[in-house]
Amino acid sequence: MQTGIKMKKCLFLLLTAVVALSLTGCKAFTETKATVNVKVLDYSSTPRGGESVYMFSPVYWNTTDGRVIKNAQRMVITDNDGIAVFDLTAVELDWIGDQTNLYFATFDGNGRNVNGSAAVTVKKGDVKDITIKQSW
Repeated sequence: MQTGIKMKKCLFLLLTAVVALSLTGCKAFTETKATVNVKVLDYSSTPRGGESVYMFSPVYWNTTDGRVIKNAQRMVITDNDGIAVFDLTAVELDWIGDQTNLYFATFDGNGRNVNGSAAVTVKKGDVKDITIKQSW
């Protein structure tokens, strides 16, 4: 009888430890690792609220065919001040060493042509501010 109770206790403690470790392991992938604040201005330098800003990795940005909305990793809509805040996690970032290059773009009304873009190198823990000035 005592052996059965000890086995149940051991099994319970083992399962508790596995669950605790898996929860703390997941936290590392969902914590914000970097933030990029993208300000969008129109051709006359007026902030553009309600504008969709798309984030691309170098894999897609470095090919002309890759610069399409469907290849974006994320999309954030600008607030009334024309700022889109990208809080990035380790899962979203393709770190090369301790940094990566990210590309941000806005598109024309039909979503086919880039009408403004900016690039930034981001290191873990960075908070970066960049501006996209639209060409029309």
